[in-house]
Amino acid sequence: MSGALWAPALWVGVLGIGGFGAMARFMVDRTVSRRMKGPFPFGTLVVNISGAALLGFLAGLTVSHEVAILAGTAFLGAYTTFSTWMLQTQ
Repeated sequence: MSGALWAPALWVGVLGIGGFGAMARFMVDRTVSRRMKGPFPFGTLVVNISGAALLGFLAGLTVSHEVAILAGTAFLGAYTTFSTWMLQTQ
């Protein structure tokens, strides 16, 4: 696919896959937080450690530029960044 045609499809992919990453973060954070009661945000800790490990694994793979953007930037970026940090510190 040519670069001019691929760019819009890539951005749509980033938006969609980023949404899945944000939902995965919510689900993991909620599941861990329900099991680990207390004031410490264990859900956020688990999400950030697992996201860093997955990004390291992805970096070691030989994948195309587009796959790296979709998996690393879109999914894992949303998975590790959409934090409830402000809510947790209130």
